[in-house]
Amino acid sequence: MVEIDAKLIRRHKIIPLGEDDVSMHVGICQEPSAHTLSFLSFLSQRERKQIIPTYMSTLLLEDQLQRYLLQGEKQNHQAAVSPLQLLMQDIILEAHLKKCSDVHFEPQRKCILIRFRCQGQLMDVKQLDIDYLDSMASFLKTNAHLDPTERRIPQDGQLSLSCNRVRIHCRLSCLPSLHGESFVLRLLPENIQKDFTLSQLGILNLPFIREIFDKSQGLWLITGLIGSGKTTTYYGILSELCRRNKRVISLENPIEIPNKNFTQITLRQNFNSKEILRHLLRQSTDVIGIGEIRDSSLLNLAVNAAITGHCVLATLHASNLAVAGKRLENLGYPRETHGSFLGGILFQRLMSVTCPYCVPNTHCTRCNGTRVLKRRAQFEFV
Repeated sequence: MVEIDAKLIRRHKIIPLGEDDVSMHVGICQEPSAHTLSFLSFLSQRERKQIIPTYMSTLLLEDQLQRYLLQGEKQNHQAAVSPLQLLMQDIILEAHLKKCSDVHFEPQRKCILIRFRCQGQLMDVKQLDIDYLDSMASFLKTNAHLDPTERRIPQDGQLSLSCNRVRIHCRLSCLPSLHGESFVLRLLPENIQKDFTLSQLGILNLPFIREIFDKSQGLWLITGLIGSGKTTTYYGILSELCRRNKRVISLENPIEIPNKNFTQITLRQNFNSKEILRHLLRQSTDVIGIGEIRDSSLLNLAVNAAITGHCVLATLHASNLAVAGKRLENLGYPRETHGSFLGGILFQRLMSVTCPYCVPNTHCTRCNGTRVLKRRAQFEFV
């Protein structure tokens, strides 16, 4: 087929329909312009073939023109994309369609084990040859704007991929292991650029939430297991505080979900908690959010901000309320000191409920045939 530049096709509104050794068929409008006829004459002389026009109505021509150009762009895109990139896009798109929260790439001695976490449960999906590991690491790190040559220390980043016109946002975690780097992709919600409202989550009237709104100081902890929805609750409360005319700054590492309502700051490693607190006070901050308390330095920052009269909201990994108190003790704050800075602790978990989408004698893609969904949050607080 004779190749015609896409710009010329749009300008003259001609569509190549087919050709043989002596002629070429093209579709044109019923009343072509002088420029279009001149271009067809030039094309006939260049290719040394007779141009046989097929006249089309304006609507039919526009429709066929869009289809032809779209098909050409798709073929060019597939030619420019490497097989590894297509494979990665297929894996991530499959996880997205199955409503998975995480995609694990775990290197073994001879293969790469790929697993999905759906409804809190890990399931094996497929295995890839270990030779793919270096190319896979380079692809993920480059898209997440990380250093692809650094393989000795853990790295965290974010990336967005377009898979069949679906934009999927992910958080990437890289961790060195015995047989190579292990990668985990956390698939972020589809409404990543939107804010979470407590009314949509159904927890606006929760007593713990009302206590935060009524009191203007203290440390408020959101605890729970991995995948229990702590981050969703965290963003929902901060967004609601912004609507109540509060100045809110969130410290995160990394920033999981961009939110337009409040200021988000990436908390770098080896930070100085005293310096950060000093700058936050100069910003006239009413509410300070800490994405996750992982160590004593972050807890010191939260406690110091709480005892200075600020409202501090943070998340903490814990299996129940008792464990949350013990974690504070292990991080350097005995139980008898909790009353001086702690406003309250919320514990949440996902409860198993019967899948409402199951149909008898069919395989449900939402629960993968288990007839159970872990989707309803249960809250406890002190």
